Amino acid sequence: MGKKECVKIIVHPVTTSSQNVSIFNVRSRGIQGRPVPVHGEVAEDIIDRITEMNLEFDTKIVNANDLGVIYLDK
Repeated sequence: MGKKECVKIIVHPVTTSSQNVSIFNVRSRGIQGRPVPVHGEVAEDIIDRITEMNLEFDTKIVNANDLGVIYLDK
């Protein structure tokens, strides 16, 4: 079996129902604080913030269909 290497990392943006950017109108105790996947503008905002926080590490994060993708150099 050949050697396998990691070539990319996929970042799935999530939010919690208790945050101000919640996608829920009703915050029942059953879902409060539970991470849920986000899409569209909220996902883009999260990926942009992660990208900004990683600038000092020279990490390139690409937004691909509401997912952050980090391609690893060989």
